[in-house]
Amino acid sequence: MATENPIVSDKPQIAKPEISLLGELRDLQYNKEEFSKYFSQAEEGWYEVVNKDLRGLLVKLFSDEISNNILTSLIEKPLTIPQIVERCEAPQTSTYRRINMLIDSGIIREYNYTLTKFGQRVRSWYSIINCVRIEFDKKMSVFVKLNLRKK
Repeated sequence: MATENPIVSDKPQIAKPEISLLGELRDLQYNKEEFSKYFSQAEEGWYEVVNKDLRGLLVKLFSDEISNNILTSLIEKPLTIPQIVERCEAPQTSTYRRINMLIDSGIIREYNYTLTKFGQRVRSWYSIINCVRIEFDKKMSVFVKLNLRKK
């Protein structure tokens, strides 16, 4: 009896439309009208997040230790999900939840897959973000700097 993969699901676990925005930042930065709905230029390379939902999402995604460990593990090279879980050294269930959230948000994407000797596909994943920096000013505005990876 085949078991269902707990990582990749058809239904996103976060239903807000802003979650997919992060995964499309590379395209969005060239559409100034859409980009300005979420960000305003703060200074060179820095953007103030003007959308309340997106601010909350960014803080949630990147202030979590397990999410940071996942993203850090993907800096050097794409990894399979079992490799990510092993490197994170956190509870397996919590790590799987964060991986799902990062996949649903588009921050972690499928890189490729290989076939095992039994003919099963093993997917490897990469992060579209090399580096992120989040700052709060005195007014509690969120400033975000992203360094996006090319696949």
